[in-house]
Amino acid sequence: MTFRPLKEADIRQYLSEVNPLDKAGAYAIQEKCDSIVEKIAGSLTNVIGLPVERLSEQLESWSMARRP
Repeated sequence: MTFRPLKEADIRQYLSEVNPLDKAGAYAIQEKCDSIVEKIAGSLTNVIGLPVERLSEQLESWSMARRP
């Protein structure tokens, strides 16, 4: 993930819209991300906190291994 270049006014605006104290890393990609994030490379769900694509692969693998 790449953050946009931020000026003090940008940061103050973001902080007025989002509470950073209840987030790991003080931001939540799913909240107002367009104002602070320039781009995301890879899995959005991984950045959010649960890599759903990887989880799905693992569950499928586990399910196939348990079939008779």
